[in-house]
This record gives sequence, C-alpha cells and structure tokens, in this order.
Amino acid sequence: MNMDYVLCQSLQRLGGIPLVIVLYDVMCQYWKNLKNRVDQSPYLHLDPDLVMHKGIGLFHVHGHKDECMPMFAPTYIPGAGNVDGEILETLWAPIEKVSGSTRAMTTSHRQETLDDHMNDSNWKKLVGMGHYICLFWPAGPLANYAAVRSLCKKYPAAKDHEKLSTAAFTELNEGTDRTLVRTWSRQAKVAQRDRFTRPAAMLIYEVQMEKGQPELQWVCFVLNDSPMSSADQGTDPVKHDR
Repeated sequence: MNMDYVLCQSLQRLGGIPLVIVLYDVMCQYWKNLKNRVDQSPYLHLDPDLVMHKGIGLFHVHGHKDECMPMFAPTYIPGAGNVDGEILETLWAPIEKVSGSTRAMTTSHRQETLDDHMNDSNWKKLVGMGHYICLFWPAGPLANYAAVRSLCKKYPAAKDHEKLSTAAFTELNEGTDRTLVRTWSRQAKVAQRDRFTRPAAMLIYEVQMEKGQPELQWVCFVLNDSPMSSADQGTDPVKHDR
C-alpha cells in the first residue's frame, strides 16, 4: 500500500506530462494487480490517459528470470536509454562517510542526520541540473546554446556509442533478407504496442531455441561413467573412446 500511495501521489504531480517510465526492482510482480488495488482504494488514483512504461532498472533486471529482460529492461523501452534506475543505491558511498558519526546516535538523531545529508544531495543535484539557463534562438549570431552540466558529460559519450551502434546495425540490416526485416519490423511494432497491457508480447526479443533431447547412450555414459551394454540398448556393441 505504501508503494501504491507514493506512486499515485507522484504521478499526480506531473503537470500534464503524457508519458512516464516507472522503474522498480520487482516491477514484474508489482504491476500485475496494481490496477485492481487502485480501483479498490478510495485514496489511490491513476490518470487513465497517462501512458506508463513499466520496467526494472539494469542494476537489478539481470538477477531476474531470462524473460524479464525483454519485458522490463530499459534497453527495450523506446527513449529510456541505458539507465540503472537507482536512486538510493547511488547514495550508499557518500552516506557511508557519515557512518562514523551516526553509529553513536539515537534512532531519531540518526534518522534526522541521514535525512539532512540526503536532502543536501538532492539540492546539489537540482542546482547542478539547472546550472545554466538554456536559451535557444532560431538562427544567426544571436544563437546562444547552453547545456545542462550533467548532460554535457554524457552527451559526447552517447554520440560516440551512437556511431558504433549505427554502424553495427547497418551492417546487420544490409546483410539480412528483406522479407525477414519487414517481418521483424511488424513484430516489433506489435510488441511495443501491446506491451502496456501484455508485457509477454516483448518475448519475441528472447532467444527462440528448442532444446534437443540428449541421446540415451550419452546420458548413461555421463551418469555412470561407462557405456550401456549392448543387451540394455538392444543394439550391437559400440566402441567408446574415453
């Protein structure tokens, strides 16, 4: 209930933003009955027109089942990019520096101290994101381009990786049969369309492989470290190299 309340209250303060990406460590289980819980509670509300992508951060999704990767990883969410989806975990290292002081505090004093340090961290992030005012003029000498400081560090790396990804995709795309490309493109569009109500639609990105049945003779050799006798097999003796 606490998570439901926090989520609903947060989404009510978007100011008209039509699409959000919500990342949660156990989203694969959390989302299943979310709508029912919201509908049954007089204190919870979700905008029916809000488009919500449900995902699991890359920090945690690799510890889930294989099928959780295409269904919930940000890698498969358009516009999400490569994000770890974590907030508190990134505070562990700086907050650990105050552990020498908090270990001797009372519970209430410790909580207030940790809150102060986390609020300070949030304030620094806020100030850092708005370090410069971005002004965009149509063209000409008046054009004044300024960028957010945190994005300035990531943008060059993103452009470099974009070139590598584009080259790899182009090579794969040009070497693939056109009929397969059109089929895959249609499947991808359908999967992205249906993922909101049926995340399993994204399983088309999972490796499709049929597991073969091992030969009985090889299974016996592995388990018993010796081949089956010809009488057990009903066939002529076969020489086995060990």
